[in-house]
Amino acid sequence: MPVAKQILRYFLRNPGAADSLTEIARWRLAQMTIRRTVEETQAALSWLVAEGYVREENRVGTGRLFQLNAACRTKAESLLDDDV
Repeated sequence: MPVAKQILRYFLRNPGAADSLTEIARWRLAQMTIRRTVEETQAALSWLVAEGYVREENRVGTGRLFQLNAACRTKAESLLDDDV
């Protein structure tokens, strides 16, 4: 019953909430989509950093920032040309 527990957690955190079936399904779907998207994005960024296409910097206050590695621009363009 993981879905039931997830819904129950929501109502415990938001005791004044009253949502329809459609609204509950909508926020559950949004949460799953966001979680999946963040995980996929993290995996993609990890690969891009490992391959040298993107640089990662840790900055105080903003955390991790990602930026194109200018030294690999031609290599990056070639990678994207392979998809055409």
